[in-house]
Amino acid sequence: MRGKGDRFFEGKEAIAFSLLIEFFNRGFLGLYVAPQLQTLAQRETLKKIEKAACDQEILKQANDKAQLVVEKLLSTAGHKEVVVKTQAPTPGSYK
Repeated sequence: MRGKGDRFFEGKEAIAFSLLIEFFNRGFLGLYVAPQLQTLAQRETLKKIEKAACDQEILKQANDKAQLVVEKLLSTAGHKEVVVKTQAPTPGSYK
C-alpha cells in the first residue's frame, strides 16, 4: 500500500518518464554514443599497451622466454639436438 507521501508514476506519467530516461540514455541529440566511446577507448588503450611493450622490449623478452621453454620442453621429451629460432620484433614496428 502507498501512503500519501509516496509517489509512483502511473499510466501516461510512467510512459513519459521512461521516454525521458531513454532520451538521456541516448544523449541529447538522439545518438547513442556509449558503444562508440567504448570502442575508441579500447583502441587507444591498445595503442598505449603496444607502445609500452615496444619501448620496454617486452616482446623481445617474451621471445627469449618462449625460446627457452620450447627448448627445454623438447629436450625433456627426448630430443637430443634442439635449436629454436624465433623471429625478433622489427625495430620501430610500433606506429
